Amino acid sequence: MSIRVIINRFNKATIQFKLKLIIILVIILFTLFFFAHYQYTYQTVAETAREKGKSITESINSDITSWLYKNSSTIKDIAILFSQKDYTDEEKLSIMEIFLDKSDFFSSIYYGDKNNKMINASGWVPYEGFQLINRPWYLQAINKKDLSYTNIFLNASRDDMIISISYPVENSLANAVISGDVSVKTLIRQISQIKPSDNGFVFLMDFEGNIIAHPDYTDFDTLAIDYKNPIYTQLFKDIQSSQDNFNEVTIGENTGFVTLKKNADLNLYLFSFIPSRDLQYLFNRVLSFSLFMMLTTIIITIIIYRLLNQHVVHPLEELKTRIYELDFQDDFHQRLTYNYPNEFSSLVKTINQMLSQAEDTYMQKESAESELSAMNEELINTNELLEAKNAEAENNLLLLTKEKELLNALFENVLIGIQIWDPSGKLLLMNSEIRKITGYAESDIQHIDQWFDLINVSHENISDILAMAKTFRNQNNVERDLRITTKKGDQRDVECRFNFLSDGRTIITINDITQRRLYEEKLQESEKRANAANVAKSEFLANMSHELRTPLNGIIGFSQILENSEISPEHKKYVEYINYSGKNLLQIISDILDFSKIEAGKLEMDHVPTNIDEVAQHSLKMIEPLAIEKDLQIDYHIDNTKNFTVYSDPLRLNQIFNNLLSNAVKFTSEGSVSLNVQLMEADEKTITCQFSVTDTGIGIQEDKLSEIFHSFTQADNSISREFGGTGLGLTISNSLLEYMGSSLKVESTFAEGSTFFFIIRFDRYVEGM
Repeated sequence: MSIRVIINRFNKATIQFKLKLIIILVIILFTLFFFAHYQYTYQTVAETAREKGKSITESINSDITSWLYKNSSTIKDIAILFSQKDYTDEEKLSIMEIFLDKSDFFSSIYYGDKNNKMINASGWVPYEGFQLINRPWYLQAINKKDLSYTNIFLNASRDDMIISISYPVENSLANAVISGDVSVKTLIRQISQIKPSDNGFVFLMDFEGNIIAHPDYTDFDTLAIDYKNPIYTQLFKDIQSSQDNFNEVTIGENTGFVTLKKNADLNLYLFSFIPSRDLQYLFNRVLSFSLFMMLTTIIITIIIYRLLNQHVVHPLEELKTRIYELDFQDDFHQRLTYNYPNEFSSLVKTINQMLSQAEDTYMQKESAESELSAMNEELINTNELLEAKNAEAENNLLLLTKEKELLNALFENVLIGIQIWDPSGKLLLMNSEIRKITGYAESDIQHIDQWFDLINVSHENISDILAMAKTFRNQNNVERDLRITTKKGDQRDVECRFNFLSDGRTIITINDITQRRLYEEKLQESEKRANAANVAKSEFLANMSHELRTPLNGIIGFSQILENSEISPEHKKYVEYINYSGKNLLQIISDILDFSKIEAGKLEMDHVPTNIDEVAQHSLKMIEPLAIEKDLQIDYHIDNTKNFTVYSDPLRLNQIFNNLLSNAVKFTSEGSVSLNVQLMEADEKTITCQFSVTDTGIGIQEDKLSEIFHSFTQADNSISREFGGTGLGLTISNSLLEYMGSSLKVESTFAEGSTFFFIIRFDRYVEGM
């Protein structure tokens, strides 16, 4: 809703409504003022709490600092004295005892150096194994090279809370340090008794979150201190992450303001906590003042509203009601007769005078205006109706013209012949493509029966088509492939479609498919010749592979016999090359023979009881020598699958394992090759297993993964040169798996390794069945 609409509605509203709205706005504004004032008071209270807390914590910190520096001069004086002269241990002890006797501040003064020498004026003797250089008072003085203070700690042997003050002895080759112990129990007792407000308190925590002084958690007579009270654990965590030294927090059941001061010398946090209830009197003052002002404003507003309503709004409403009661349709002599007070009576007289003056004019113009209005409205309506009809007609004519041009262009330029016949069989329309196909023009065609005679359609087809045309047929369209005769006497094969419209008209489309038929016949003949050549090729490869394997087996056999005979090392090396080359050639021929059988469709699969574990181990033994030669680790894992005997072709399954494992060993220079057999599903009749071969070899690039299963293909030409092979192993394995109802898949990362895997569902072998 726009602002203009809201203003218009407000202007049209009654005065009484406007007065009520003003009262509501006054209350809302005062409420907003109350909340703003309350927020300002809250900030003022918080600032008061901040200033009080800051003053107390800074005062405590100043007192602690003054107390330390005032009494630390004794340690510094002893250190300076020892740095000026090399005293004996007895002299050092005597000097420290003198200072200790004169001091009412230190409970103990002692000397220590890096040689673990300890001289204590209070008479304390180090225990066996005592390591002075690990003591905080010693380390801090050496590292700081100035006056240093340890954390406040509980000395159980003295039943006292202690802080050590240390100072290094300058120019000391032994890194000597003078230190003194000071009791801080009295000091922190005084600090914990300070009250920033009626219910507020002050407490101390060290940098590790331990409570040092607190009025509720410290008994100074027995030194029973609750160092890790859970109420303050979260507060300590907040200190570490907060950048502000003043926060509103909840401690136990009390909500209030806490002010923080950090004493770096003693590693202490000084806290001042002022509960909110101690400052509640400020909020009560604000609330009382605001409520008083609100009640006073509401009472005054109501009084003003009642006075305005009684002396202004009510008379106006009464006047409006009287005016609405006047009916000028039947009686133009009516006048206001209500007696109004004060200014309203003169307003009534003025209105009655205006009514008298308007009466004559209204009576004179009423008739003419009504006639003129009626004629004008009728003329406007008629004109608008004519303009709308005219525009609609022009638009429809333009659309029809465009549609007709489009349909004519499509009808004449479509590459399919089209005829339209009326229900009586008379030709209504025919495009130029019909003339190109048949050679007949519209003038040659008189009736649909005569048309079928002209193109020489068989009587059987004519009877079917005409019967459907005369009875509208039970279907909307019929397709027929016909052989027609053109006007020149040529035979053409055409595809005809008959569409029957609901008004009895028939649309016939004719598509010349003569060339397509010729192409199809040629294609079929070419396919027969190609299949025959492919079969001949496959039979030739199979026969040649058999013929080549026979002499090659003899070469390999005799080379092995010759290798085992007594010949020179050089000749034995040549024989090993012959044997190795023969075996490679035999594998290539075997691959070609299997590929030929698969391609010729002559591969036969056995369906005999098979032990998967035995087949897998046999394949592993075959590749074991090559793996040992390359120093590769062979891993094999099989689960419950080894407990099942299945129906399969063990020879072909072994061939798949051999191809995958030999490839894995061939392309792996270091690392391992693993064969895993996993049972995925088993029931009474079948089991489903997943087989995977994983290597840590050269891997396969992602853009080459789709090519490795193609015949005579490897991922890269350089692989053939470096590792050898025909590229048939994976193709043959994948083809054998297709015979078993599966397929070979691969996952690989280039330069990291590959995993080839497949899933086979076997029929279970049950003995006796």
